[in-house]
Amino acid sequence: MVDVLIFIGVIVVVVGGTLSAALWLMRARPGQTRVVLLGVAGGAAEARLWAEGLRRAGVKAHIRNVGDSDWYTSPAAYEVWVRPKDEARARKALGL
Repeated sequence: MVDVLIFIGVIVVVVGGTLSAALWLMRARPGQTRVVLLGVAGGAAEARLWAEGLRRAGVKAHIRNVGDSDWYTSPAAYEVWVRPKDEARARKALGL
């Protein structure tokens, strides 16, 4: 019985310590802006349309190219990121 309690205690410490460390590293720092992924545009033209629609709605967006660098076999993909407080307005503006 004691062995089982020791095993459970070790598991709690290992898992809890790892989770605590991960949360500590992901915490917001002063001057850091949190963003959420709004969606992934299928190409540069679509990303430009999304960015223009968001700009007109007054939402500041960050576009990040995450597509394959092998341009002749697959199209590029673009992630569109916005601030959490703008997410609902951004989704409404783009009809998402």
